[in-house]
Amino acid sequence: MRRERAARGHVLLALLLVFGATTIIGCTRSSLNSASPSTTKCQVSAKTSSGSIAAGGGTAEVDVTTEPECAWKATTDATWLAELTPASGQGPAKVEVRAAANADPAPRRGTVQVGGVDVQIAQDAAPCTFVVAPLTRTVSASGGTSTITVTTNSACAWTASSTVPWITIQSGATASGNGVATIAVAPGTGTSRTGTVVIAGQNVSISQDASKCAYSVAPDTFDVAAAGGTVSASVTAANADPGCSWTATSSVSSRAAKNLAKDAHWTISSGEQYSQTRFSF
Repeated sequence: MRRERAARGHVLLALLLVFGATTIIGCTRSSLNSASPSTTKCQVSAKTSSGSIAAGGGTAEVDVTTEPECAWKATTDATWLAELTPASGQGPAKVEVRAAANADPAPRRGTVQVGGVDVQIAQDAAPCTFVVAPLTRTVSASGGTSTITVTTNSACAWTASSTVPWITIQSGATASGNGVATIAVAPGTGTSRTGTVVIAGQNVSISQDASKCAYSVAPDTFDVAAAGGTVSASVTAANADPGCSWTATSSVSSRAAKNLAKDAHWTISSGEQYSQTRFSF
């Protein structure tokens, strides 16, 4: 009886050992068969078709292509690419890249890396801005030179030109960055006048005063013999501006009118000068 019970116990123990070994082997095989996706399978491709971002800032989209079970991350070293949304994910997706405003008048490029793939993001240059000062100038009737300053970025080029013949650009006709344009104004011709120069795309108004023409004539009366003759009168211009001129005419219709003011047209060149006009009778 005891022997029969012992035999049954040995059989039961053997069955339990066989079942346990089978379970362990099955679990081991199951564990080995549930491996993660391979590196080759989780290849990621990324590209953008958004084009260049405007200088004022904006967004671009990066298309991420990969298998649904594959995870990825998006990073960038460009400080002006402020936001990547989302910064990580799994499977195919779109990453929004936000760029800050570009204050530099030069285009720029930054790199976004998605799953180890580099994507180039471009941004337009900022437009050049110019500060021109002053926008008006007043020059004396004697003429002279005057300067106009331009303030801008060093990468920005500008030009200076005149719209009237009596104003010329002495220096600074072409330049880049901060600079000075020097204009030269010719002496006035009597009345006041206004001209325009265009500097860095902005109109600068140049006004010139009227000439101050003051004269005295001496003597202002003549005693001439009946036989006629020649006398002289002195015309004095006191501190007249260059460009002042004068004429002499007769109010009588006689032979004298033909000879009067024989040398009558004079131009005062500078300073305090006087001229003589001969009168024949």
